[in-house]
Amino acid sequence: MKIKLFLSLALLPFGALAQFPDQDFENFILLPNEWGLMDDAGFNEKWMPTEPGNAGQPPYQGEMAIYLPPGTMPQGEVTDDWLMTPRFTAVAGRQLQFYSRLLQEGDQGSIYGVYISTHNVQLYPQAYTLIEQWTETELNPVQAEYTLVSVPIPDSYSGQQIYMAFRMNTNGGDGWLIDNASIKSTLGNSDLPKKQIKIYPNPAQDLLHIDVTDISLRSVAIHDTNGRLCISSGNTEPIDVAGLEAGVYFVKATTDTGLLVSKLVKQ
Repeated sequence: MKIKLFLSLALLPFGALAQFPDQDFENFILLPNEWGLMDDAGFNEKWMPTEPGNAGQPPYQGEMAIYLPPGTMPQGEVTDDWLMTPRFTAVAGRQLQFYSRLLQEGDQGSIYGVYISTHNVQLYPQAYTLIEQWTETELNPVQAEYTLVSVPIPDSYSGQQIYMAFRMNTNGGDGWLIDNASIKSTLGNSDLPKKQIKIYPNPAQDLLHIDVTDISLRSVAIHDTNGRLCISSGNTEPIDVAGLEAGVYFVKATTDTGLLVSKLVKQ
């Protein structure tokens, strides 16, 4: 069964030039002006603003985020939900940034993507081209915490008017929380950490060292690919990882510049 729902509160006229309006999803009803949504398969879920004060739908900042609950479909089918940005003019050297959060630990099978379109009709999913796509653990290594996601806009679109879209496909998997969507430069972005952690050796067998030169390390946590916490440490290193089973893990370092995540291979 498929039910299509279309909603767009405003569209820019064809030929108009515009800048992307940074959006924190505060103080609006349904969707902010010029954003659009489309439910192309499914009937129990839709993008919606979170409820202020609802601990099950926490924003990254402020009181509200935008939220898509998980939906269910007959066996073999998936939901298909889109959230489209306003139309704006692409500029070289820019990226879409947003904070992403899921609701459940582990990978429940949802697939997430960011798309781009140069078509003059916003609510026309066939015109959108996939830029990046993730599984749940690829998008949010630590599902129940917000992660800053950066998606470079291909320079080939520079000077063109574009829409961008968030898309989720699932059948009873996890939902999606998005907050603080904006367009930033790929260089000199103050919202991104100026330093990155280095973990070594990687792959590791016994002791894992963390290099956070010029950054104050507050705590370290190591999670498996299902989001389960395996090791929790204070601000001391090295960290003994000898007890971990062989496989892939995510090292989450909380520093004075924010949360940094690196992938670790344990031998």
